[in-house]
Amino acid sequence: MHKTRTPLYKITVPQNAPPFIQIAMDLITGLPKSRGFDSVLTIVDHGCSQGTIFLPCHTTITGPQIAQLYYQHVYP
Repeated sequence: MHKTRTPLYKITVPQNAPPFIQIAMDLITGLPKSRGFDSVLTIVDHGCSQGTIFLPCHTTITGPQIAQLYYQHVYP
């Protein structure tokens, strides 16, 4: 017997949405240290550009620090 999996679904975005209106963020952790960082914050645009931003960070990053990275690197 296989365990029932949660079905996948596509993130829907309104047509003609400007870039970075609907995003997804994730942390990649457990990486070897590089220039003092051991994690990467990924920010993916699910709208028209489908662009991705990779920001180095630390495993101990907090929610307000993630918001600060977003404000510095994506918001402008």
